[in-house]
Amino acid sequence: MSSKSAILEVCGWLEQAMDCIVMETALRCAISTKRQEKISASYIKPTSGFSYKQHFEKMIISVVGYRILEQAEIAVGPPIFLMESSLDYLVKLRNHYAHTHFDIANPYPKGLSTIPSPTVMRTHANTAFNGLNLMEIELKACGC
Repeated sequence: MSSKSAILEVCGWLEQAMDCIVMETALRCAISTKRQEKISASYIKPTSGFSYKQHFEKMIISVVGYRILEQAEIAVGPPIFLMESSLDYLVKLRNHYAHTHFDIANPYPKGLSTIPSPTVMRTHANTAFNGLNLMEIELKACGC
């Protein structure tokens, strides 16, 4: 049970962290309050996930656009690919465990034979934190 709790806790934290980065970036970029409300209503509130391409990228592009995002991604370099890989893995886990009770017939996501331990989850959380932190640093360096 602690493994499932760790999975859901890490995934929930990631969703919130991404939302915060988007809104804090909007504040740093001096986007008007009206536009910030639109970003929140149109991009953040309807987003219930934390994959990089499908969720975070769409939200952050609404604030900085493709050009700034690409500059930040290039500056971050390899850690962004490690983060994306961890996020893809975590999405798979979250999608399997978030809305189900333990099912003996289908106890693990496709392609896995165990539930990752809290220690493994901490490693993925640290990888995601590092990538998001570096992304935020580079967005600031780009003026946002």
